[in-house]
Amino acid sequence: MLLFFGVWQLCASAQSLETTQPVIPEASVAAESGPGTLWVNPASLGFDAKPWYGAYLTMPPQDESYSIAAAAGAGGFGLGLHHTQRSTEGSWSLASASSLELSDRLRAGFLVHIPIADTTRSPSLDLGLAWRPSPWFGAGATSRGLSAADAQDASTTLGVALRPGVDWLTLGIDGRRNHQAVPGQSTDLLEAVLRVRPVPGLYLRAGGAMGASDEASSWSMQRFGVGLEVYVSGTGAGYHIRSSEAADPIHTTWFGTDDASGSVVPRRKHIEIVDLTQPPPSQRTTRLFVQDKRQTWSETLSDLEDLADEERSRGVLLMFGDAAMSWSRHQELQRRIRALREQGQVVVAYLEGAPDTATYTTAALADQVWIHPASTLDLTGVRATIANYRGALDLLGVSPQVVRRSEYKSGTETYSHHEPSSASLEQTNALLDDRMDDILRTIGEGRSQENETVNDWINGGPYTPAEALSQHVVDGIVYPDELTDAFDGGPLEDLPLIERAPPARPSTAWESPQQIALIHVEGVIMGGESGSPLLGPTTAGSQTIQRQLEAAADDDNVAAIVLRVNSPGGSAYASDEIARTIHNVQRSGKPVIASFGSVAASGGYYVAAGADAIWAESATITGSIGVYTVKFGLDTLRDNVGISTTSLERGHHAGLYSDEAWDVSEAQRVDELIGYTYNRFKRIVAEGRDLSMEEVESHARGRVWSGRRALEVGLVDELGGVLKAIEDACARAEVRDCEHVVLKTYRAGGSALPGLPFVALRESIMRQTDAQLRSASEPLRRVLGPAQLGLLYLEAPEQTVWALDERWLEEGTP
Repeated sequence: MLLFFGVWQLCASAQSLETTQPVIPEASVAAESGPGTLWVNPASLGFDAKPWYGAYLTMPPQDESYSIAAAAGAGGFGLGLHHTQRSTEGSWSLASASSLELSDRLRAGFLVHIPIADTTRSPSLDLGLAWRPSPWFGAGATSRGLSAADAQDASTTLGVALRPGVDWLTLGIDGRRNHQAVPGQSTDLLEAVLRVRPVPGLYLRAGGAMGASDEASSWSMQRFGVGLEVYVSGTGAGYHIRSSEAADPIHTTWFGTDDASGSVVPRRKHIEIVDLTQPPPSQRTTRLFVQDKRQTWSETLSDLEDLADEERSRGVLLMFGDAAMSWSRHQELQRRIRALREQGQVVVAYLEGAPDTATYTTAALADQVWIHPASTLDLTGVRATIANYRGALDLLGVSPQVVRRSEYKSGTETYSHHEPSSASLEQTNALLDDRMDDILRTIGEGRSQENETVNDWINGGPYTPAEALSQHVVDGIVYPDELTDAFDGGPLEDLPLIERAPPARPSTAWESPQQIALIHVEGVIMGGESGSPLLGPTTAGSQTIQRQLEAAADDDNVAAIVLRVNSPGGSAYASDEIARTIHNVQRSGKPVIASFGSVAASGGYYVAAGADAIWAESATITGSIGVYTVKFGLDTLRDNVGISTTSLERGHHAGLYSDEAWDVSEAQRVDELIGYTYNRFKRIVAEGRDLSMEEVESHARGRVWSGRRALEVGLVDELGGVLKAIEDACARAEVRDCEHVVLKTYRAGGSALPGLPFVALRESIMRQTDAQLRSASEPLRRVLGPAQLGLLYLEAPEQTVWALDERWLEEGTP
């Protein structure tokens, strides 16, 4: 909360000029969360990660004295400057504060006061604690004026904060002991402050203090103050007056920031610009010590959902570029466009660069589609390419050995086959058919055309802007600076274009009592901690995800968990550990809903099989319930290049993981282990989906399904994106107001955040496979180079189908 800085003494008898810090009127050590927290309780700075600032002027009406102060900071750190002037005397001081995280809701902080150009005063230290265990209760403590013998304002304060209105009413009550009170000053004070928000953007504040000195046993009113705060989009100004029996009133005016509280001046009717030229990340992460500040994909969808009901927004301009985005994301975006139009919003799509088939499919649902004059429209359909390297391996003298369950688990065919098997072609053609059906249906819906016409458009692409316009594929050709003029004569005429600013997210200072935990299983599933290598893909570490699930289960404010899966799979052991933790969370009484992104296959499906419900998009690559392992025998290669080896062994299977081909006994043992893992995988699916083992076998055998077909065979429950999964979680947890539910995400360590791009799986496969082949044969890796895998992909790189088969896995695991 923004505080009103009464920046020297409250009254002549209350405090001397030599105080080391401003006096903050009507501020509680337990309740404050804004810029004034720097001096009130520095520990609370750690609850607010966003940047903040404030500037303040305080003065009595009939006195030559005055005080000015300014503060700014972010991320638990702040700096303040303070000046007091009384007649001809004045002083300056610099304050530096920092807050440390002790746990999710407990912070410790310190503040150092440094006098400037004043050798008669020494630096002093303040310490603070702040605890926010719930949305409606908090506690705080401070010890001020430590380590300075001349500190006139040394004190200890304990306080509590009550928020019965959660976000519109806050009551703070403090008990303060002044350690160096001057004669007549109250040694003990009982202070209270009440802050009320009657309408968005407007706050009323009132407070006072009762005190008792050592000389008097009775308590009496020491001061009383009232104030008004007005905010416009998070920035505000205000006025405050405090009075007491001992001195004239003190007036404070200020300007600065506050937490998200609305605006008293709503924006005029306008057109919102939503920039999607760069796909938002799935979740925030840190690379090279830099925190990713971009909006996440779920936040972007939530903003678009809010826009549908925003009265001041008359239309939405969606900016698309040529950056690839998965089909499942496009389908989530398509739902938001339909919802915007249903609510009366005019939606315009603007294409620049070389937008692909997936981008145009989404843009076609808008009321109008415009394109940049220098762009090309790559409306060309979808394609899958299967490469087989068995012939090259034969020439090199490398003998691949494969054990798999079952025939649709075709990832190893790139090594073991000279051409795709009938099973591989069957499932790939099915995926292509489903994808093409989605394209024809969606474009036809948006452009009011029959499938035959849309199919002709696709067969005629790509297009220049003029060709696209002549075919009625787009509605206009304009430069970005001509967009406003392009609205002339339509429902959006004379309305300004305003770029959509990400709405302020609630900080963790006062967490909402209605929360849904959003936990990501992103990338290859591995044991240990989740990771985001500088150049490699994001990985889903089982220990990290388990810790996050357990933290959400133990959090009383979290009503349910949405598990967002965007993973091709990984270690069977790590997947089983995550699945077991989900089962334990469900036993605690909290529902777990799975939401599938681009791909939830093999281990990605394993972890979600036991969820209370599974949501997927029709384009989601789903299933791949199967197991395999592959080994490259380099015996012939060594002979061809003149390398001889001598192996000495103890144990029949000691060479199981060597670079020599398996013998009959070793191959049989590996086959038994693969069979065990496959049966366990099927049993997990059978128990989670309430299916018989026979039913699971008919849908398994390593086959991948589109989300639409996965729904038909019972591997998913509903078609929809992450917002639909959140609504389902709210319903199952009996959350009354899901529209205002807060999504809680977690950092790698498991602690909560106030709210990585999914790396192209094509690159993921290449890097991970490269690592495995390196362990088998450095010469082989050099020979194959970039052609180590045949890439089977469907338009967007996030949907590399080879990723479903996890050929980079550790030996002996699916």
